[in-house]
Amino acid sequence: MKKFILSLVLALGLMGASTATFAQAGSLDPTFGNGGVVQTSPLSQFAGAALAPNGDIVVAGGAANSATIVRYLPNGALDPSFGTNGIVTLPPPSNFFLGISFTLGLGVQSNGKVVVTFYAFNNTGTASEALLLRLNANGQFDPTFGIGGRVNLNFPVPPSWSASATRVLPQPDGKILVTGNITPPFRNHSAPLTLLARYLSNGALDASFGTNGVSELVTPVDLPSSLALLSGDGILAVNAQAPIAAAQFTSAGALVTPPTGGTIIATDNAGITAFQPNGEYLLAETTSGPDGRLNVDAEVMRFELNGTIDSAFQSPVIRFGPDGADVKNLPAGVAVDSVGRVVMGAEYEGTSSFASGVARLNANGTLDATFGTDGISTTVSRFVIFAILVQPDNKVIMVGGTGDLARYLAQ
Repeated sequence: MKKFILSLVLALGLMGASTATFAQAGSLDPTFGNGGVVQTSPLSQFAGAALAPNGDIVVAGGAANSATIVRYLPNGALDPSFGTNGIVTLPPPSNFFLGISFTLGLGVQSNGKVVVTFYAFNNTGTASEALLLRLNANGQFDPTFGIGGRVNLNFPVPPSWSASATRVLPQPDGKILVTGNITPPFRNHSAPLTLLARYLSNGALDASFGTNGVSELVTPVDLPSSLALLSGDGILAVNAQAPIAAAQFTSAGALVTPPTGGTIIATDNAGITAFQPNGEYLLAETTSGPDGRLNVDAEVMRFELNGTIDSAFQSPVIRFGPDGADVKNLPAGVAVDSVGRVVMGAEYEGTSSFASGVARLNANGTLDATFGTDGISTTVSRFVIFAILVQPDNKVIMVGGTGDLARYLAQ
């Protein structure tokens, strides 16, 4: 009898292990957070997300009129070695103590250090300051970077124009690429400028790039939404605003016309745009549904570097729930996994329901039938997606606007 009970226990254990091991791709990962979902909600607004080399997940945004960075362990728990129980609140500059502050760009370097662009405004809105900050892996300011971990972003701009730095891409060599745009004042119809700047590992501007480290150019991309670094330090950039376009820059920050592409060695983590390894780029977008003007479906388009739509990519219509006249499928993040599959996150707004999920497409654009139900997994309620991250094992992390996370199995 004892042998029978022991055999039954072992059999049940093996069945459980088999279920965990062979759960379907697209299912929430039971080893992550609470049933695949983390809801610490430390942020009031999202700015950026990135994966650290050790597998940690780093998210930046705002909380209670401050800039906040949150670091999670690979299992979804807050990292106790980072800041205060995984959370760092960035103090504004001393002369802006009454104002609000927030982050816009985020990246994690190969040594685990975190770099962010940081903005602070005084309480009257009459003054502001923009900084590039670097934190050590424990969340403390890095004293080897700039002055106490801070570098002022004093870009040269014409009088009354404004500059923004919205993306950060750490390079494998330790340099840091910052991009944004420079815009004219209201009713000035001059073309905006795409801004590129490159910093050395100590926070000094890289004199070999642009003019004293800064390149300001009229390009088709205006405000870049995604960046990619090519071997040889060339740069690709794409915007998310219509008309979508890509631009290429040399390692010295000069525009390359027409773009020729190359081998991508690093990319940032953006929203609805992403680069593939061959330099083509993806756009997750909405398309009109069949049930009236309020019916919206989702799709992913692929473009060649010259802006031509790649007709070889299938771009199927993607719906995350029942269709209807007032149903909206709103894409909010796209990424590429290590075998070339495309992952898109989206929010589903039905007539009486709200849900979020992910879809996975094969390299040719067809829905991956091995993922979820015919390529689509709708699993999380009330989750406003802002980014999609893909881990080295191809598990998919869905990042929400308040720092919430969900992770999906890859296979």
